[in-house]
Amino acid sequence: MTPDQVTLGKRLLAVLNDPSGEDQPVLVLHEFLYPFISKQEPREEYSKWFDALECFMAIYSLKSDGNYEDASGCTQLFAILKYICRGTTLYEAFQRFKEDPAKPAM
Repeated sequence: MTPDQVTLGKRLLAVLNDPSGEDQPVLVLHEFLYPFISKQEPREEYSKWFDALECFMAIYSLKSDGNYEDASGCTQLFAILKYICRGTTLYEAFQRFKEDPAKPAM
């Protein structure tokens, strides 16, 4: 994770621990999630460990015996991620529209 993503994660934890604060929980959740699913700038060298979402999927799919789930065992995770991607993208478009209704969102 990048330092910015770590900072956003800490902010999300703070909001979740104190929901009566001034921050809007949905906005803070969006600010945390959007960098993971949006286009990222490529780094000079590739490593699968640079992408936190890819690492999460790998660890989530790892079984206790050291093998990975079959493809059929991962469909629920991918279905959940699909809806997270859709919702986060829709929220981003809505936020951009609120900023400037005359400008196209994407």
